[in-house]
Amino acid sequence: MRFSGSLVFGGYNLDLTEPRDVEGLNVWRISPTRLYGDAYDVKEWLADSLPERADCAGHLAAEVRRDATNLVVGSKVCGRTPGGRIFRIEVLGLADRTITGHVVVWA
Repeated sequence: MRFSGSLVFGGYNLDLTEPRDVEGLNVWRISPTRLYGDAYDVKEWLADSLPERADCAGHLAAEVRRDATNLVVGSKVCGRTPGGRIFRIEVLGLADRTITGHVVVWA
């Protein structure tokens, strides 16, 4: 595992060991219920289970998307960074200007 922790989106480059804002290379909150990825594959996981790395990789292989919309607390999002790292975001909170999530980025 490369990173595991809670992040308040804004925007974060998830290819970095310690995620931070890097313009043009982020996953970021584009509206109160939407996450968008600059050059990322991002797709909501619709099952009740918590996806692991292999689950997310398979889910992303089926269809490429750049965003996950209509998120609610408890939503799970799978993604692939520009560097090819698979990640998962578990939505913990939604506010007018932020989305809080527990993020796992696998090495």
